[in-house]
Amino acid sequence: MTRLATDVSSEECPITHAPISLRSGPMTTVVVDASCFSLPYDYSLCDALGNEGCRVFLVRSEFLVGEWIRRARGFEAWNYFYRLSHGKKRRGIFAPLWRIVKAAEHLVDMREFVPRMRELKPDIIHFQWLPVPLMDGLYLRDLSRVAPLVLTVHNAKPHGSLMQRTLQDCRRTAILRYFQAIIVHSQFTKQQIVAKNWAPADRIHVIPHGVLDYYLSLDGSSQTEQPPPFHQTVMFFGNIEAYKGLDVLIRAFALLPEDLRARTQLLVAGSPNTDVVSLQKLARDLGIERCMVWKLGYIREEEVPQLFRSATIVALPYRAIDQSGVLMTAMAFGKAIVASRTGGFPEVITDRVNGILVTPGVVLELAAALQELLTNPARREAMERATSEVARTELSWASSAKKTVALYETVLANQLPGNRDAR
Repeated sequence: MTRLATDVSSEECPITHAPISLRSGPMTTVVVDASCFSLPYDYSLCDALGNEGCRVFLVRSEFLVGEWIRRARGFEAWNYFYRLSHGKKRRGIFAPLWRIVKAAEHLVDMREFVPRMRELKPDIIHFQWLPVPLMDGLYLRDLSRVAPLVLTVHNAKPHGSLMQRTLQDCRRTAILRYFQAIIVHSQFTKQQIVAKNWAPADRIHVIPHGVLDYYLSLDGSSQTEQPPPFHQTVMFFGNIEAYKGLDVLIRAFALLPEDLRARTQLLVAGSPNTDVVSLQKLARDLGIERCMVWKLGYIREEEVPQLFRSATIVALPYRAIDQSGVLMTAMAFGKAIVASRTGGFPEVITDRVNGILVTPGVVLELAAALQELLTNPARREAMERATSEVARTELSWASSAKKTVALYETVLANQLPGNRDAR
C-alpha cells in the first residue's frame, strides 16, 4: 500500500492532516470499540464490511460481562484494550480502584495504539465509542495523521451515572473536530448534534442501524411453546435502566383485562442497572406478580433466540432513546413491536404498519396498544410480515455496509489535493 504524506496544516480543521491513501488493494478499515459497548453491532458491521471487499480489523477488549461466543468471519478481531483490568474482571478489586486502574490502562493503550496504527497504515480508523473522551482527545490528532477518522455516535445524549454523562460530554465539540465524518443512525440524532453545535450538519451522515439477524443462526427452532397457563408473552429485553420505562410497562400491563392477563405473561429479561426491587414491589402492589417472569442478569448469546421466538410482543416503552439494538433484534425475528414515539424509533417503525407507536410515559396508551395486538392475531401477523420485509431490505447489513463503504470512499476522496475542506 503506497502512502503520500502531506505537510498541510490548519488551525481550524485539524482533521485535514490525515495522509492520502493511494490504494493498490482492498480498503483497510480499523473499527475500534475499546470497552465492547456494542459487540453485536460491531461484529455485524465488520462482517458486512468484509463482504464488501474491505480488509477489516476490530480492535476491542476481552468481553467483561460474560463469554462472547461469536467468532469473527471475514475480519480479524484484536483483544487489545484493558488486558490487565478486563483480564482480572474485578476479582478481588474494589470497584472504584478497578475503574482507576482501567482509566490508567486506557491512557497507556491509546498511547501505544498510535504507533500500531502507523505500522498497519489503515485507510480508515472508525471509532464506535470514545470511552474516555478527555484521554482519547490526547491522541486523536496523531491518529488523524495516520488515517482519516470516522466516529459513530450511537446516542447523542449519554446514559449512565452523572459522572459518566459529564465525562462523555466534556469537550465534545473540540474532540469531534478530529473526525472527518460522523455516522448516526437517525435523523433525530443528527438534529440533536447540530442543535448542540457539536459538529456541522455536512459532516454528519445518517446510516441506519442494521437488524441484528446474527442471532437467527444460533438456534434452528422455529417456535417455543409457552408454559401453561400462559399462551402469550409480552417481553421487555435488555439492560434495565430508568430511561427505558419498565415501570410504565408494568402499570400498563396491570390495566389489561383480567381474563387477558390470565393467559399472558410479562417477561423481563436483562441485567438491572437500576432499582429492580422497587419495580418488583410495584408489580406486587398492582396484583400482577403471578403474571411476571424475571430473568435477571446477563443474557448469553445462545439464549437470545429462544427468548425472542417466545415473545408475542416486544415492548420498548422508553422515555428517551436515539436508536436501540433491542429494536433491531426484535425486527430480525419479525416480531410485533410496541414502542414509544421517541428518538429514532419513528424512522424505523411506521405506526400501525410494522408496529405501534405510543406517547412516552402514557400508561393508558401503552395498555391499549398491548391489548390491541394481544387480542387481534390477524393484525399482529400483518405487522410481523411488514417487520420482516423492512428487515430484509432497508435495514439489512448489506445495505448499511454499502452506505458505510461509500462514505469511506468520500472521506478518502476529500483528502486528495484540491478537494480539501477549506473551512
